[in-house]
Amino acid sequence: MPSNVTLPASGAVVRTDDLTSSQVQAFKLLLGAAGSDGGFITESNPVPVRDAGATSAITAVTVTGTNQTLLSANAARRGGLIYFDGTSGYLRLGTSAASATDFSVKINAGDLFDLTGWSGQVTYLGSAASGTARVTEITA
Repeated sequence: MPSNVTLPASGAVVRTDDLTSSQVQAFKLLLGAAGSDGGFITESNPVPVRDAGATSAITAVTVTGTNQTLLSANAARRGGLIYFDGTSGYLRLGTSAASATDFSVKINAGDLFDLTGWSGQVTYLGSAASGTARVTEITA
């Protein structure tokens, strides 16, 4: 339960929360205008969150068994997902081609790869011409 404590030297009042065995000083997040009191953060009074308006684009790429660019570099990319429903293969982050000896991640059928934080090119080399890479790119 919120309560207040008066500091002895100055007489200033400090907001606290009484935890039965002790009192803990309450801090206000400075989210609003200076001098305003929006109250404690609770389930009914949550921290405001702004949706930055992200959009997504979904593409199905048929695996050919040769190097394929699944995503070109995109500075606006916030993240993405790639789901593989075909044969295994090799995923390469960067501008070089993927190979069995030069790859970022080995992918198997049913794997989901998360591209959070990566905005560069994504290349894939499937072990055979079979299946689909389902690519979701999330941009600002």
